[in-house]
Amino acid sequence: MKHEIYDGALLENLSLGDTITIESTTYFKANLNGNLLGYFREDSTAGKAWFWAIDDTSEYLIMDLSLNIGDIFLVKMYSDSLVTVSSIDVVNNRKELTLNYNYGGGFIAENLKFIEGVGPNAAMFYQVEDKDQAFNNQYLFGYLVCKMYHDTIRVYAWDTVNFECGSFVGIQEISQSENPTIDVFPNPTNGLLQFTIKDTSLFNRGLFIYNILGQKIIQMYIDRKDILINLEGFSGHTFIYNVAGQEN
Repeated sequence: MKHEIYDGALLENLSLGDTITIESTTYFKANLNGNLLGYFREDSTAGKAWFWAIDDTSEYLIMDLSLNIGDIFLVKMYSDSLVTVSSIDVVNNRKELTLNYNYGGGFIAENLKFIEGVGPNAAMFYQVEDKDQAFNNQYLFGYLVCKMYHDTIRVYAWDTVNFECGSFVGIQEISQSENPTIDVFPNPTNGLLQFTIKDTSLFNRGLFIYNILGQKIIQMYIDRKDILINLEGFSGHTFIYNVAGQEN
């Protein structure tokens, strides 16, 4: 899945695990990057699905394929919104309902959709009311289900041509003299990259390096002025760094 954050987007993995019984109802455990988020169940005959977040006291409806154009659906992404079904289509042999509810920012700008055999395009947990408390992460802006696999077989793709997830970073090129906090040398590099921290307020913060797909490949704490990182073992030619986190 594509996860949009403040200044870019990342790739993350959502998977269904073992079953669990809650109040006589069977759910699948839903895990994001190996961490339990909540519990998912569906009625494929009725075209409905529900999600129960780990911090919630009940389940809530996240998809209903039985709706018709003009029917109302309650969306609780950031606040309660009554939205309507604007269109119903069959795309690649899957029924798709599009609702008049747009979500995302600069890297995800989608109408909420219910997709047969896939679920909501905004991911199954899009209606969790307090995402920061429940998942301890930056869940602003949202998610996009861009690829889906059963075992190792891809059964769905948002992009059916290149099988990608769209753009992940907005890159504004600046010179080293315009960057008052960090020097990066050499740039470009053949593998070894030196970060010189010019702003000591960045000490004890996290230094994260991503590839062009938005996948995090290195993370570490800044604990000294000069940091040498070896990128020789990573494929690709473009990397993005970010400094974030709370001081410890």
